[in-house]
Amino acid sequence: MHLRRRGWAINIVAALLVVGVGAITGLAVFTVMRTNADTAVRRNLVSGLALRVQWAVRDIHDARLRVRMVATRPFLADQLAAGGGGAARLAVDRGLRAFLPMRLSALALYTNAGTLYARAGHFMAHPVVDMPLRGELGTTLLWNATRGFVLRTGLPVYRHGAVVGWAVGDAPLPMLSRLLLGAKALHSAANVGLCGPAGARMSCFPNTFDPTQAFPSVGRRRDGVPV
Repeated sequence: MHLRRRGWAINIVAALLVVGVGAITGLAVFTVMRTNADTAVRRNLVSGLALRVQWAVRDIHDARLRVRMVATRPFLADQLAAGGGGAARLAVDRGLRAFLPMRLSALALYTNAGTLYARAGHFMAHPVVDMPLRGELGTTLLWNATRGFVLRTGLPVYRHGAVVGWAVGDAPLPMLSRLLLGAKALHSAANVGLCGPAGARMSCFPNTFDPTQAFPSVGRRRDGVPV
């Protein structure tokens, strides 16, 4: 009887050891797999965000180039330099309207004195956020609930190396809205925002979690931590 009890005790201890070792091994495997999964998700989020940044930069650059194409037209430069009126201005108006199908919503030409010479299309009025772009003089990213994202660019018009006026254009950026506001496709909890400095504070465009509202003035820190 004593030997039988000892045998049962050994069997129970052995079973507990097997269960314990199995639990520890399973927990270790689960921890490793979870860590690897978290790392993979983090890498996917970072790479997805980086790709969206590249697309956004390219979209903004392409919009600015479309306005530059207008600013470099010799015909428009000649008309600005001549400063003619009447039929000449009507011809320039028609010329500007011909450029609007190039994904431009508005164009205007100004003389060196700042006088409006010709105009076509409709410029965005009352933007909620207007953010000058660093490194792109004369370029501002605008947003309001009606028009969405619009890039406004002002460039000098040259004739024989001298500035004879200025070209200003609005280019809608629907792709930028899709890149920022469609970020939930990255992950169920993903949120992408676009902000810029506004003095001691900052301005933020709509983000993934709040796609219909911009924030013209928000603090750069929350509870002492940078946002």
